[in-house]
Amino acid sequence: MLPEVLEVIRDPPCEPAENMRRDLDLLMSLEEGRGSPSIRTYRWKRLCLSAGYSQKVSVKSGLDVVRRPTGGGILIHGWDLSFSITGRRDLWGRGVKEVYTRVSHSVAGALRELGLAVKSSDYSGAYGDRGLCWWHPTFGELTSGGRKVVSMAMRTLRRAFLIQGTVYDFIDYPLASRILGVDEEELRRRVISLGELGLSAGDFEEALIQVFRGREGERLSLQG
Repeated sequence: MLPEVLEVIRDPPCEPAENMRRDLDLLMSLEEGRGSPSIRTYRWKRLCLSAGYSQKVSVKSGLDVVRRPTGGGILIHGWDLSFSITGRRDLWGRGVKEVYTRVSHSVAGALRELGLAVKSSDYSGAYGDRGLCWWHPTFGELTSGGRKVVSMAMRTLRRAFLIQGTVYDFIDYPLASRILGVDEEELRRRVISLGELGLSAGDFEEALIQVFRGREGERLSLQG
């Protein structure tokens, strides 16, 4: 059982900066006592990159780069379903690690509902020289057969937390290789899409919302 009711927000595809603004607004409104804990699902209007809020961006791809309010490495967006979870820290755990672990286990539960067994990473090292999120599954991220399935990152404030995550419908590996400037086969060894596992991001979205659903139901955003 989850420690608090989460409002469900299903947003339409947005511009990259708008997606990040909405997640940050959810975090700040909860921190300031104006908002509610939430789970938000969303997609991206166009191909872009995102980077952690304090990360140095070394990739020269020609794509727009947006800063996430959370940490983590560089990600490609446009082929994925993203989600964010905001909650009150004191209700989810005694420390940051416990909060993150609890959310990670819940996300893994959504994949188990779809018949996919995943493993939670305990790696706490760096992403490597290029700072690519796909390069290493870090603590709490989920893998299948050693390949990253769910990318996640966290931001904590005094009262509230935000966890952002993403899963892929598909990955255009040749294009991803050119965008990131890394070997295509190496990418294939490190990350995997739900489509390659016989699942869809839409099915994952429904399972995820079912796991995190609260008594208050859903809010469908009409803002484009």
